[in-house]
Amino acid sequence: MKRFLFLVILNFIILNAQFNKEKMDSLNNLTLQDYKIMLENLGISSVRPGPSGNPNAPDAANFDEMKVDNCYVLPDPLIFL
Repeated sequence: MKRFLFLVILNFIILNAQFNKEKMDSLNNLTLQDYKIMLENLGISSVRPGPSGNPNAPDAANFDEMKVDNCYVLPDPLIFL
């Protein structure tokens, strides 16, 4: 009986500790405002779009290792002797 009562009280505490919809909306709005202020302070007018989900698009993610340019020169700290 004690264990059951403990679980009921614990469940009640956990469920009441969750944010309600108004608090979550407020938190999301504050996050968005902070993000906009950060972009403005850094002088960023637009962010770069991510890779397209369409594999035939020109900006699709490249997962094919055969398409990688292997004629690059590594800086000295990245070369193992």
